[in-house]
Amino acid sequence: MELNIRIDLSGTRWLRRTLLLAVPVGAMAITSVAVGAPPKTFTSGELLKAADLNANFADVDGKVAAIDGRVDSLEGAVEPPSGFKARRTTAPSIAGGTPTHLNYETEEFDYADEYNPATGMFTVKAAGVYAIQCASHVTAPGVGGILSSFIVKNGAELFGTDEANGGTYQTEVAATIAPLAMGDVIECQFFHTTNANVVLTSGPRAHFSAIRVGPAP
Repeated sequence: MELNIRIDLSGTRWLRRTLLLAVPVGAMAITSVAVGAPPKTFTSGELLKAADLNANFADVDGKVAAIDGRVDSLEGAVEPPSGFKARRTTAPSIAGGTPTHLNYETEEFDYADEYNPATGMFTVKAAGVYAIQCASHVTAPGVGGILSSFIVKNGAELFGTDEANGGTYQTEVAATIAPLAMGDVIECQFFHTTNANVVLTSGPRAHFSAIRVGPAP
């Protein structure tokens, strides 16, 4: 006895779509994988053949495998978040006339383990555009001169601020956005030209932070 099975596929929509994968990684921000028509398109009342079904299933398997491979490659390329914030818990006395490295000993967070609280250095693990801030606070900075806060990259000034010494409570903040490469080392420095040592206070007004806000240009 021969058994014929007929299935009406006229109302069935075959897999025909575009998979969009969005990832924050440079030029690969959006990648599309187009999935086309199957090898065999059935019509209503048509006799199903094993060869046609197998070909269609094999086509689906191949397309799914291709998408899986693309997803795996993109997942491998996605960079982990990068950012930290640290605050100073000591009150260093800074002599005038020479830029002085500052250390911020207490981490509030450090997503990628890039900040060393023992040295006060932030070492970049992934290239990108970073927002950076160095803040220092003084209560009695002496008389006259200027107070300056610097962001230093690889030993050279990246950005700095200068302000006339007001002789009372004062916060010096250097903040910028800049592209950084893997391996760049960022630190904070303080400089002044007053007539005596300046004591920097501890607490929330004394902090060092950086966070990646975009991919490398």
